[in-house]
Amino acid sequence: MEKRIRFLLDQLEEKFRSGEIDEVTYEDLTKTYLQKLSEIEEEKASKEKSEKVKEKEEKTLEEGKIEQRKLKSLEKEIPITLHENLEIKRRLLQFSKERSIYAFKLYQLSEKIKKKGGGLKKWPQVKEYQNKINNLNQKVAAHTRFLEENQPKIMDLYRKSRDLKGKLFTLEKEIKKGDTTYSLRTQKTALEKEYMETAKALGEEIKEYKTYLQILKDKLQEKKKELKEKKDHPEKLREEISALQTHINLLSSDIVKFSSILPPKIIQKIEEMDQKSLMPLLVYGEKKSDSASKEKGIRIPMKKISAPEKPFFDEPKSEEPPEKSDDISALLKNNDAIAAWDIVDKIIADAQKRFIGFTGPPLLHQGSITIPILIENEPSHESLDRVFETMHPGSFESDSEQRKEYLRSEISSFLKIPEYIALLPRYIRNYCAKKNIKCPLKPEEFKQKIKGIISFQKIKRENGTIIANENDINLLNTDQRKHLAKMKIVPFPISKIEEKTLTKKPLTSHLQKHLGTIIEILNHPNNGAILVYEAFYPDKKILDQTLKNLKKSIKNDYEEKLWYLRFSIAKKLNIGEGDALNPEILAKFCLLEQIPLPPHEVISGYLKWVFMGFISETMKDRVILKRNAFQKPIKHAYPVACKKVVDQEENPLGTAIGITIEKNENGEELVLQYSTKTLEETALEEFEEEEKTNILNTLKESTETALCPETIIKYAIEKGIITEKENYNQLLELLGTKTIPLKKITKITNDKIYIQI
Repeated sequence: MEKRIRFLLDQLEEKFRSGEIDEVTYEDLTKTYLQKLSEIEEEKASKEKSEKVKEKEEKTLEEGKIEQRKLKSLEKEIPITLHENLEIKRRLLQFSKERSIYAFKLYQLSEKIKKKGGGLKKWPQVKEYQNKINNLNQKVAAHTRFLEENQPKIMDLYRKSRDLKGKLFTLEKEIKKGDTTYSLRTQKTALEKEYMETAKALGEEIKEYKTYLQILKDKLQEKKKELKEKKDHPEKLREEISALQTHINLLSSDIVKFSSILPPKIIQKIEEMDQKSLMPLLVYGEKKSDSASKEKGIRIPMKKISAPEKPFFDEPKSEEPPEKSDDISALLKNNDAIAAWDIVDKIIADAQKRFIGFTGPPLLHQGSITIPILIENEPSHESLDRVFETMHPGSFESDSEQRKEYLRSEISSFLKIPEYIALLPRYIRNYCAKKNIKCPLKPEEFKQKIKGIISFQKIKRENGTIIANENDINLLNTDQRKHLAKMKIVPFPISKIEEKTLTKKPLTSHLQKHLGTIIEILNHPNNGAILVYEAFYPDKKILDQTLKNLKKSIKNDYEEKLWYLRFSIAKKLNIGEGDALNPEILAKFCLLEQIPLPPHEVISGYLKWVFMGFISETMKDRVILKRNAFQKPIKHAYPVACKKVVDQEENPLGTAIGITIEKNENGEELVLQYSTKTLEETALEEFEEEEKTNILNTLKESTETALCPETIIKYAIEKGIITEKENYNQLLELLGTKTIPLKKITKITNDKIYIQI
């Protein structure tokens, strides 16, 4: 065709020179032929470029190698099938975006041509865009077909879990209507069993995805660090970083999708699975044999989903509550305490309604209430791009600044809030929740900083808005912020709480992280109303003590400590790892291994408490905490070990052993255990003289502390005198142990516990 047109051009020129055609006809025909020739050359160039791109892509896929990375002294092989799956998805996303861009360009060009009154065929760009769109359509179709034909095992488990959950939902609706026949109940039991088994298998696959996600994140950080150090030709590194970031986003999205179908029990136990066992390769269709998986490396420990969030200031170091409570008692009777808690985590503005920050938990300062002012930072462009893509997948808009302004306008308009606060993380999350889409921001992006403090008396409320004069805010430097951590939180009045509406309910953070189950509401003598819940995992000190006795040294890695302890318990007791960190099981393990952690101390190591004022919302199926609600171990509120137990008239009743959970006709109750025997009457009479000396030498305590009941129990466990729960109970009887509910405690001092009998 190209040769034919060039021949016609030559002929046309000869005819014009010979006078066979006029000048106007010659110019018109020449223009037409040149345009057609240009189109052919562009089409040819586009085709050659397309073939080169296709050849390059095929070569990349064919020559792709498995990358190795080192984890400590071990090598970790990236699962090539999952890597390939993500790479195909990344390319599919890239081609889809390019297609959207050219489709939009074609639309703009068409509109422009319509306004000028021309025909589409006269514009060579139209053909160019159409060719590019057709080429991209072919690529999208090919990559989509590959993904459909090579689905991983996790997809089958996800679909099966989803179908079973739907059947269960339908069946439960029928039963709720009144149809409780034996056949329906039997069918429901069978379905529930099958659903839980399938969901458990799905949870194991999700664990593998999370492991690989962590590998990608580590690799991304390495590449970013390398980019900072590299001075010449960083283009390749930037491409690798971009690809890794896309892989991370795609994998995170998959994990969220697959996890959404899991029941709460499985979600809780995902992190209780083996986090360091041999990791099988993820394959399409079937899983490699165990022997093959053992050759591929070791799984790295993951971050726990439901880990408590760090508060905006650190917890006070002292475990001893102040003895003087006159100021606290006055506050509990004063409505200011309730009002101060009511405004926690609210917007505070100046007199002109201009945004200042957010209110933090009320603090007690020199007998009056002080309110911290907190601020949030807008997310990075990278994070906002993720938000935009979540809202508008495959959008043609590519400029980060334009995306940011679009988000600001959209969120402001939808939530009816000023534009200058619309991109704060909390409002992005609110927008996503109301739009029923997953918020892509990371937990660390919700972190707040302290701007300053203001006296509660200088805060006003106008039509629901919290108003303050900026001149009344004391801005804080670094040293002053550290001092803020030592200030006491204002107690919350117990009269405001209806205990029956809260106990036995799951407790979640403001980001919907499941923290544990509420056991009891207590009126603490120094902290007012507190909520006590049982967490999923023991306190760090329990872990450290256990591992120390197992002669295992793991530095500053809570997750790895959990993994090792879980593995050790399961192996020793021959049980499943999912049950290994149950408080009763851990207590049994400590007795068998002669670890000086009595059952009551193990159980209390799972107990945490939080101020009642931090409750944000009480729902039918859960209780949600406010932002910055921090949780402390129960011993911070009740430091009882070895203290004297007395009544209100200070008559001696015994010596405290510790805190545990006791079951009664009303359910579970938190109780204080104490020995009624004096030191002269204690179980020391059951020990030989040499053992009495060993108690002191082994524990290296003062005589009085070493001979307290808890220390005697620890010695008996450490020396193998008691190795079973039955022996432990006998020793408690020997010590004349009694229990009294924690709610009966009226005061705790440095050496005494006062109880109301």
